[in-house]
Amino acid sequence: MLLDWFYSTYGILFLSIVFILIICDHVFPFRIDLAGRHVLITGGSRGLGFAIAKVCFSIGSNLTLVARDETQLEKAREELLQYRQNETQWIDLVCLDVMSEFDLIYDTINVIRERRGPIEVLINNVGGAMPGRFKEQNPDVADYMMRYNYYSAVNVTKSVLPDHPARIVFVSSFIGIAGFYGYCYYSAAKFALRGFAESLQMELQGSPGDTKITIVIPPDLDTPGFNNENHSKPVETIEISGSNVIDPDVMASRTVQDLRAGKFLCTKSVDAWALAITCVGMTPHYTILQTIAEICLAGIVRVIALFANVQINGVVKKFAAERSEEVTSLITENGKLTTVQEEEEPRKEK
Repeated sequence: MLLDWFYSTYGILFLSIVFILIICDHVFPFRIDLAGRHVLITGGSRGLGFAIAKVCFSIGSNLTLVARDETQLEKAREELLQYRQNETQWIDLVCLDVMSEFDLIYDTINVIRERRGPIEVLINNVGGAMPGRFKEQNPDVADYMMRYNYYSAVNVTKSVLPDHPARIVFVSSFIGIAGFYGYCYYSAAKFALRGFAESLQMELQGSPGDTKITIVIPPDLDTPGFNNENHSKPVETIEISGSNVIDPDVMASRTVQDLRAGKFLCTKSVDAWALAITCVGMTPHYTILQTIAEICLAGIVRVIALFANVQINGVVKKFAAERSEEVTSLITENGKLTTVQEEEEPRKEK
């Protein structure tokens, strides 16, 4: 009797410890140490890429920054050196347009590899948008957006993959998981990037480097790229998106935190997190808590999204009606283009 109690008690204790260890492994995932690791960042001379470089260098990483502007790269290195943690750290600069042909990218990565060894963390940060209404934009924009946001990341990743990097990061967008007014071409490119990342993560299961992929879904950031976008945004896009932007340093900290943990979807804002839940699809499992949240909140978030859609569609219809009124108010008389309002006064006089 006493022996049965002894075995049952310790059996329960043993199973409890195993259960706790399993929970801890999933709730508090292992985070890799980036100190001393070779991190390559495309578009690392400014914006979010530069902010990520600051975080990585401040925790002991070695950096290879890739960008097109050599002057800007030099400026970035000078500023980054103040975050150096030890004298063995280094920063290499590579002037390269990642929209170039694959062979040039591959050869450049080989040179980097020969000089500094294998790339252990790859951060595909290059990308940008050219907002505008689909029917008004030049068809060439479609090709440019794909080369800028999709093919650039695919070609760099393929070149780096022989190194079996521990982490690969793709900086996407809120618009990469949900379509948005004024971003038809950009959204398509970022959707393609997510599909590529999900498929690649499946292929890398059990790979020698145990490579984990992270897709970053930042909100609007206070960066030069975002400021350039504002010059061509339709009025509908401006009103729907609002004026809230966050500091890229804040997003960079979250990005490094999530890439270290191997989290597949990295979000910072509440709306991006909620949207990620509704669009989770076949994304890799992260933690038990995350999975429970996705299961329990998906329906609720979908209802909220429906209300948000009503508001968004209301804005679009409002501006569509205003444009329609402007068009219908134009009449042609005696070869002169005038408005209905201008014609009402003479009619009253008669």
